[in-house]
Amino acid sequence: MSAIGPVVIDLSEVRTASVLHELLARKLGFPDYSGRNWDAFDECFGAPDAGSLPDSVRFVGWEALNQRLPREAKLLRECVEDGLAKGVQCIVEWAG
Repeated sequence: MSAIGPVVIDLSEVRTASVLHELLARKLGFPDYSGRNWDAFDECFGAPDAGSLPDSVRFVGWEALNQRLPREAKLLRECVEDGLAKGVQCIVEWAG
C-alpha cells in the first residue's frame, strides 16, 4: 500500500555512498533499523509487501549523481528497476 506521494529526491549534491543511503532512507521512510547499504535498500524498496512507499518518486540530479558516483547510480537504478519488476507499485522518474 502506498503511503504518500509524490516524493522528490534531489541527488545533485550527493558526494558519498553513505550520504546517498541516508538520503534515500529518510525520503522513502525506511525503518531506522534498516541498514544503509544496497541489500537493505533492495529489501525495503524491492518487495511489494515490505511496507509503505510513496505513490511516485522523482529522482532529480540524476546526471550529477551518475557522473560523481557512477557505481552507486548504477546500483540505485538496478535496485529500483528490480523492485518495479517484482511488482512494487510506485511511479519512478529519473530527471537530469
